[in-house]
Amino acid sequence: MLGVPQVFKNLQAKSTEGLSTAMIFCWLGGDIFKSLYYYRTKAPVQLVACALFQLGVDVVILWQIRMYKGRTASTDAHEVIELKRSIDRGNENGVDNLRS
Repeated sequence: MLGVPQVFKNLQAKSTEGLSTAMIFCWLGGDIFKSLYYYRTKAPVQLVACALFQLGVDVVILWQIRMYKGRTASTDAHEVIELKRSIDRGNENGVDNLRS
């Protein structure tokens, strides 16, 4: 369950800046072995389900790392600031008078 908050943090920031890919692969490896162990020892279905869920979370985080590659949280903030500035410039040129 450790990865669930990370998924939401990545979604919110649209970035995986500072997240170690090696750490996520370690999580993935551990969750694979845990899932296999639970399956082979005929553990209760709840344990197998949780292990498979954690595997899914690991895969989602790896997908986020690939999707957000090269993006940083500060990049998004910079884009928002530039967009706001261009909107403000448009208002200075009389665009806001069109609403009247």
